[in-house]
Formats: sequence, C-alpha cells, structure tokens
Amino acid sequence: MPQDDSLNSASRKSTSKALSHSRSLERGCGCFFGLFFGFFILVGTVVLFPLFLLPVLQYLETTSWVETPCEIVSSRVIRENEKNRIAVQYKYRIQGKEFRGHKYRNYEVVGASRSSLEHVVNKLQPGTKTVCYVNPENNSQAVLDRSFSPMLLVGLFPLVFVFIGLLGLVFSRSLVQRFMTGRLTGVKHQEWRTEAAIKEQRQSSTGDGHNGEWEMPSVSTGPIELKSSSSPITGAIFAAIFALFWNGIVSVFLYEVVDDWANGRHNWFLTFFLIPFVLIGIGAILAAIYTFLALFNPKPKVTVSDATTILGESFVLNWQFPGSTSSIRKMQVQLVGTEWVQYQQGTSTYTDTREFYCEDLFETDQPMEMTEGELEVVIPVNTMHSFNASHNKIKWSLRIKGDIPMWPDVNRSYEFTVLPLPVEQGAIPG
Repeated sequence: MPQDDSLNSASRKSTSKALSHSRSLERGCGCFFGLFFGFFILVGTVVLFPLFLLPVLQYLETTSWVETPCEIVSSRVIRENEKNRIAVQYKYRIQGKEFRGHKYRNYEVVGASRSSLEHVVNKLQPGTKTVCYVNPENNSQAVLDRSFSPMLLVGLFPLVFVFIGLLGLVFSRSLVQRFMTGRLTGVKHQEWRTEAAIKEQRQSSTGDGHNGEWEMPSVSTGPIELKSSSSPITGAIFAAIFALFWNGIVSVFLYEVVDDWANGRHNWFLTFFLIPFVLIGIGAILAAIYTFLALFNPKPKVTVSDATTILGESFVLNWQFPGSTSSIRKMQVQLVGTEWVQYQQGTSTYTDTREFYCEDLFETDQPMEMTEGELEVVIPVNTMHSFNASHNKIKWSLRIKGDIPMWPDVNRSYEFTVLPLPVEQGAIPG
C-alpha cells in the first residue's frame, strides 16, 4: 500500500542518514566511555585485593590455629605509614620451649581509630595472663585475636568503583546515542528505528523471520482504569539503599580523618582524597530525600473509554486527582509512543529505548481543570501499533506531568494497547 511504502521510505531515510553521519563519532565516544568506565573497574578490582581479599584470606588461615596460654610483655598503639596499629609482645611455651609473639591479628584493619585501639591495649597490660593462637605447623607464628572484625567490610569500598564501572559500560551505549541524536519529542512518526519493527512484523507474519515470535497484544473492550507503569517507590528504595551503602563506608574513613584532626594530626592526603566521596554521599542523601518526597505527590486516576483502540481511531480519556492539586503549577497530558530495540554489533548485544512519537494533548495552569478532566485522544493512523516481538517492542502510553515548584514533579505513565489496521484498510500485509 502507498501508506506503507511512504512509512518505510521515511524511516529508511532517517535511519540511514543518522548512521552515515554519526557512526565514526559514535564509535569514538563509545571507545572513550569504554576506557573511562573500564578504568573504574580496573582500579576497584586492583584495590579490592589488598583491602579486603587478602585480609580475609589471612583471617581464614588462623581459624585452625591452636589456643595456647600466654603472658603479655608489652603493648601500645603506634602509627606507621599513616595507619594506627597495636604493637604488642607476648610470650608462650610449647613443649617446654618459650616463644615470643608480636602480632595482635594476622591481618590489618583499614580505618581503625586510635581511640578504639587504645581501648584494646588497656586490656593488654604487661603481666596480663590470656591466650594466643599458634600455628600448629609453625610454632613461632601466633596471634592474640583470630576473630572476624566487622571493620574488614570497609575493604569492600572499592566495589563502588566496580559497580559504577559496570553501570557505565551497560548504559554507555544509550548515553552515546542520546548525546549524538538528542531526545525526540516531535509528532513525526518516521524517526529512528520503527522500520525495524515493521520489517520484523512482516517476517514473523510470513514465517521468514527470526522465530515468528510476534505476539498480538491482549485485547479487551469497555472502559478500564489504567495502572501507572512508572512509580517513584522503586526509585526511592534504590536511592535510599545506595545512600546508606555509600555513606556507611565513607563514614568509616571520615571518622578516621576527624579523629586525626581532633588529635592534632593533619592527614592532608586522606582529607583531600575523601572530598569527592563525601560530596557524592551528600548528593546521594539529597537524591534519597527527593525521591522520598515524590511518594507524597498527587496520584492521578486515569480511565479510558476502551482498553484498546485501532490506529486512526479515538477514545475518551478521563483523569482525576483524588487529593489536592493546589501544589501543581502546570499540568500536561501527553500521548507517547516508545520503541524498544535489541540489536547486535559484532559479539555485543545492545538495547535501546527511544520515543518516536510525543504529542501534547492538554496543558493548563488552572487548578480546577487539573482536578478532573476529559478529552478525546486520536491515535495517528500513520504510526506503528502496539507490537511485541523478540527484538522490537512498540508501546503506547498516556503521560501526565505536573510541575510543582520546590518539590519533585508529578510524572506518571499509563500504558494502553493500540491495534493495527485491518488488512483491507491498509494494514501492513503479511
């Protein structure tokens, strides 16, 4: 059909132009992001070994050592290489032979404060009778404490770098594409990759496609209340967990810096080193507070006259805000078409999501019009219907946005189903 040809032609022209003009620059940006986030993973992995893995291995080694009576000879807290540690000597006898030990633990604890170590030393005064743990294979090796210190978990801090690096590598492809092309908000349907969805529909309909996996969207009729596909709860939980995790680890190092300065020791290196991590922690706390406040936003109730509609036809949209809308300065209702694409380049698989259609249906700054309203929504006939296949998905949604000054904005999406045109009316033939 002519309509189908024009859609394919427009899509092909747009996609071809984007690829021919930006592929080299896109690959260059991709390599930069790959190296940048790869460096985070490398640093995190390298630092993780001495800070966490090695101490844990040393701890596990002492779990089988033999408990032996001993006597403390001397003990004190010293500072070496910008670290506080316990310097202790004790004597013990095995088979009539006296040995001297000097290790408190078989591993060093990162970030231990001087005050906490002095508290331990006070219990290890010279002449104190206690027990030590001796290596049965080498009686000259012994420790006073073989317990697992929770402070060892501080050594997991480098995992933050690994986590950031992995997230960066996962999302760098999407970041590059957004940087190269920007976000589409116009009503033109012939943008980006909708041609791929049309091609896959044809292939799966004729049995020549990948696996013939196209699924007809579920069909129901009559009025229905749409459920929001976007909720601030998930974001609030993630932000809170990240803020607690990040600041919990940073606080250990921060306590060490504060303790040093309080005792007249000016640890400039650690102080300046911690500044960016503290700033990120503050930002994480603010983000957690922001997403938490969003939970108290007005929640619109959206009802449509029909659960499904056909390309070119219309339905009636009704919205209601059960709570007060006095805080909303401006409200917007949008019709949005989104495409999900999964594709392969070389041995890598990429997933992209992009809006190919966005139309402003309604906008107001009048509180009475925000509280409740109704309007007719027409689905453009020359766009793609809802589509669900192995490598392409087309989703349609209604998006309600509310601008709230000095507060998180309302931003809710409600998905619904758009059916294809009947074959005799110009649908893409099988």
